[in-house]
Amino acid sequence: RDRSGFAAAPCRPARIEAWRVGGTVATGTEDLVVLTNPGVVPSTVSLGVYGSVRASSTVIVPAESQVALPLTSIAAGSDFPIVKVAATGAPVRAVLQSSLTRTLDPAGIDLQDAVPAAQRQPVLPGIEVFENQGDNADMAVLRLMSPEVDSEAVVRVSEVGTSTIAEELTVPLSADVPTELSLSALAPGSYTMSIESDNPVLAGVRQQDVAGPQDDFAWVTPAPEIEDDVFVAVPPGPDPKLVLVNREDADALVQVTPAAGGEPTEVTVPAGSSASVDLEPRTVYSMSTSTSVHASVTMNGPGELASWPVWPAAGAQQSITVYP
Repeated sequence: RDRSGFAAAPCRPARIEAWRVGGTVATGTEDLVVLTNPGVVPSTVSLGVYGSVRASSTVIVPAESQVALPLTSIAAGSDFPIVKVAATGAPVRAVLQSSLTRTLDPAGIDLQDAVPAAQRQPVLPGIEVFENQGDNADMAVLRLMSPEVDSEAVVRVSEVGTSTIAEELTVPLSADVPTELSLSALAPGSYTMSIESDNPVLAGVRQQDVAGPQDDFAWVTPAPEIEDDVFVAVPPGPDPKLVLVNREDADALVQVTPAAGGEPTEVTVPAGSSASVDLEPRTVYSMSTSTSVHASVTMNGPGELASWPVWPAAGAQQSITVYP
């Protein structure tokens, strides 16, 4: 067996533009940028690579088809590559499919969803930090980039269920240069991360469960604000949880109810804090909240690790004003 681990990603519509924050071209990795065109016309997709080596390429994705590009083919020699995906003709769905092998041992797989755009205040719920007997430097790593302009980002990490800051970092960012920081100072546990920057930034956290064979890894990407009712689909997998972050000034009352029927679970997420709700696999839930929250689903078991953000329904997203 040359692959092991657990991978999951949310269902999302195709987009004209998106960013791939994770990925690596290091030895032992096999990362693929998977482009899917659900439209009825071909899409011309431009991929711009940001990192220690800048590069660009263009690929045609035929209508109603899928193309997979090895990350090494477009980002060879680039440290911490971040890829901008821009489509013309038809929007595409971009997912990063990753796998890792150490010597001959499989060491994890992942599916990373696209980040739609840089943000001034990204929120990343559900970061797992695991205990390791050896070097903890790679157990949890933050990747950041400020597109186009220099910035300074303040990173705050808190344990789930508390507003107390476990670690705070101030990170200077040069324009278009990805940076990685180890979170090795954190004790094992579940955390949330909030970032504040004077300019929009891209962010992602890579988490790894153990540093040996038969382990797994997963990228955590920012979760959007949820204000209206939304459905949360939970696939089969280990120990699913819904992690909620409330950045508002008032407490949030969140209700999570099995869509097929059953008793709802109510949880109060204090202002400026977070909370988690145990979920059941193979279940669809409806979620409602009294004020806006950020939410992610996490799964965690021996050799199985996954995390993905909860997105609002397409009809519930903020309207866009078009000026003549």
